[in-house]
Amino acid sequence: MDFARFCKTYDLQMLDAQQRAAVQAVQGPVLLLAVPGSGKTTTLLARLGYLMLGCGVPPEQILTCTYTVAATAELRTRFAARFGPELAARTAFRTINGVCASIISLYARTGHQAFRLITDESVLRGLLRDIWLGAGYDFPTEGDLRSVATAISYVKNSMLTAEEADAYFITTGEGQLAAGPFVKKYNEIMQKNGWMDYDDQMRYALAILRREPDILHRLQARWRYFCVDEAQDTSLIQHRILALLAGHSRNLLMVGDEDQSIYGFRAACPEALLRFEQDWPGAAVLLMEQNYRSTPEIVAAADGFIRLNSARRAKNMHPHNPPGPPVELLRCTNRLRQYELLAEQAAEAHRIGAQTTILYRNNDTALPLIDALTRRGIPYRARAVDGLFFSSRVLRDVRAIFAFANAPCDKAAFLQAYPVLSLYVKRQAVNALRPRPGQPILQAALAQLDLPEHTRDTLRRRMRQLDFLRAGASAAASIRCIAQDMGYRKLLEEKDIDPFRLDILTLLAEKETTAAALFRRLEELESIVRQGADAPDAPVILSTIHSSKGLEYDRVILADAIEGVLPASLPRRLGRERREALMEEERRLFYVGMTRARRQLTLMEMETESMPFVEWFDPRLRRPAPQPSPRAAAAVLPSATITAQMQSSFSGQSLDAFVPGAAVRHKKFGRGVLQSREADRAVILFDGEASPRTLSLPVAVRGGGLAVLRTAAESEG
Repeated sequence: MDFARFCKTYDLQMLDAQQRAAVQAVQGPVLLLAVPGSGKTTTLLARLGYLMLGCGVPPEQILTCTYTVAATAELRTRFAARFGPELAARTAFRTINGVCASIISLYARTGHQAFRLITDESVLRGLLRDIWLGAGYDFPTEGDLRSVATAISYVKNSMLTAEEADAYFITTGEGQLAAGPFVKKYNEIMQKNGWMDYDDQMRYALAILRREPDILHRLQARWRYFCVDEAQDTSLIQHRILALLAGHSRNLLMVGDEDQSIYGFRAACPEALLRFEQDWPGAAVLLMEQNYRSTPEIVAAADGFIRLNSARRAKNMHPHNPPGPPVELLRCTNRLRQYELLAEQAAEAHRIGAQTTILYRNNDTALPLIDALTRRGIPYRARAVDGLFFSSRVLRDVRAIFAFANAPCDKAAFLQAYPVLSLYVKRQAVNALRPRPGQPILQAALAQLDLPEHTRDTLRRRMRQLDFLRAGASAAASIRCIAQDMGYRKLLEEKDIDPFRLDILTLLAEKETTAAALFRRLEELESIVRQGADAPDAPVILSTIHSSKGLEYDRVILADAIEGVLPASLPRRLGRERREALMEEERRLFYVGMTRARRQLTLMEMETESMPFVEWFDPRLRRPAPQPSPRAAAAVLPSATITAQMQSSFSGQSLDAFVPGAAVRHKKFGRGVLQSREADRAVILFDGEASPRTLSLPVAVRGGGLAVLRTAAESEG
């Protein structure tokens, strides 16, 4: 049937012009770039149906790949609902791992020996634990094992060489560790046992396709049309597999949006979308730019923000929906007050039954929220809170310090706390200590060891601090003592470990009277998190931005968008190019969070925190942005209006004036001196602060947030 009849028969007449063009682009390589809320899935399914019913392509010749098993099941169900279960049953909806399993199975049927797929995660975790301990590190936390597993997967999916793997670092409780040795040992053990994991499954499938032309030709004859959903999340090795399978027919459709690529830690390769025409000569690149999800105000703000990225395709997202409330900046004084304010917002949402979703970068952010909500008795739904905080190295270290403070004569307790006490005493000397019965360990060290005076001063200071902890100081004062006075925060920074969990612990401590009460509350919170919270009718939802991908909500509040969280702290060892690439992904994550909102978007703003992403938004966003007619959106874009507004608020100072030694003033932090600068990142020590802050100059200068008072030359004069 022709296209018009196809649309009428299957109730697809609502497709807009860009969607119709995508549905009818059925031959050759096609890249379809779809902005958030543009009807991507409906268009993909319509194209599959048109291939079969409009173009006469047998369903068995079409392979549709999705990112997860759940997405595969959803696509199949929706396809069956529109085009019938018979066609759905004849169509291959697979994950790429599912395709690889078919390749390996076909290889085995030709008489070859295939490796055994290990699906039991406990077996793989045990293997990683043995490798970790074999490398000489202390017993790993669940977070350590997850970080190593993620890094091994990244190396395989990115097809890194051994040298490149050695240069890729893992964030663990032991600091930044090179991935290479873990990858090498893991692969050796897997191969020795004849095992493979899901990443190996793809490596072996790619090797088979390259070595066995007969198998490749059989699969190319089976599948002549290929559709790939969420293409921005596809890894390099997955792109290579698809390129071989589709290399003969060249009928490849990739649907995605590089602006929504937020799985770089899983080796997502959005660069493949940017170089699609080079990889597939003669390819067509189509756009779907109409957002059917959000209000014009949200669309304008999000589209203006993502334009800060440079590694992206030019797209002009425009709204279809009528105007709504302006994007809101919800102001508070500090992070602790932020969580109280969020709890107040949740209480109001519960009272009036209005759906409100609080999104954040890290699962740990949920803990102060869960603490505040449960104290108030507010029901909520929480999406996939992992609970890794409770087994984290930070909490383990803090518990060890308290245990030693309460048992100063216990050598076993001392040895547990020793690595984080920063005593500057060698372990060999510690092991040789022979304290008298009832003698505190640190007193024995002072009496028995020949130590320089500065080390003896440190030991005496630690004894006073441990006495302070043992005397029953408030929970907040105790954690501050450990973090600041005992140097634990500095130790984390020296090991290049993000202190975010220490911050969360400090926030939770503010609610408790004593350390004992804090630890009791942590046990309660762990039980709450482990049990899960899924009140089906609760209008309040807590979720990471990653877990909300593909979803949408009436109102979204973006929390904890502070320097060091979102955007995340980046390891110091990274080069400029890598740092900028990671910063672009941080912006994409914020953008994805913004574009989950249908009717209302709220950004938290804290007076005492550096918030580069939130600070980009001028307060004038509280006013509704000028709106074009929904059908004339291509003529005047609200995003262009917002971008112009943002740029017009630039202070007028040249960024060239911001050089080391310049005296500056910030609207929140006051006066300071610029210490150093790398590209657009400036390190500034503000008056009255113990440590410098790192700010993004283009963001900080907008709106008069940061200005030069005296240049470096004037300051010297």
